[in-house]
Amino acid sequence: MTKDDYGLAPMRAVEAVRFLIPSLCEDCGGRLFSCETQEDVDAMREYYESLSEVSAMFFSWVFVRDNIVVQINGDLPEEQARQYEAALNTIGQ
Repeated sequence: MTKDDYGLAPMRAVEAVRFLIPSLCEDCGGRLFSCETQEDVDAMREYYESLSEVSAMFFSWVFVRDNIVVQINGDLPEEQARQYEAALNTIGQ
């Protein structure tokens, strides 16, 4: 990801990828961050979770496993979002 892909989010990932979910909308999707430290994981998670406290309009799904943070557009139905969470939780098993 480039700095433009991060927007206002902290650039705390060692590696980051933006992905699209075209069935949701043309430019909708999420981001996957691989972080080096727990502090970086917490910073990324807290940033995205705090946005929904400002306004429901900024809600997004946030899933964490070890050093990985996944953020997904909040318009994705919960059932589908949980499938991404389940996939994250099976990595490395």
